Amino acid sequence: MYIDFIDLLIAKAEKRRSLKQGAFLFHQGGAVHAVYVVEDGAIALTRFHEDGTSLVLQHAGKRSLLAEASVYSDVYHCHAIAEA
Repeated sequence: MYIDFIDLLIAKAEKRRSLKQGAFLFHQGGAVHAVYVVEDGAIALTRFHEDGTSLVLQHAGKRSLLAEASVYSDVYHCHAIAEA
């Protein structure tokens, strides 16, 4: 059932993006505009702290749903950075 849901999201996508390694899909603190599905490659959901350290919250690979935790928030709680 989950795979069918991801297929539906991909089919209904209004916009597709191709990101180079290191590019940001969205930024921590940025206004929430969408949830995303990784069609290919990988995205690291990363939170940067004031002391300069960072924490990878999730490595999202092919067919992963991103930013669903932000649906009920005004801003993204982390950065989404292309890994590959």
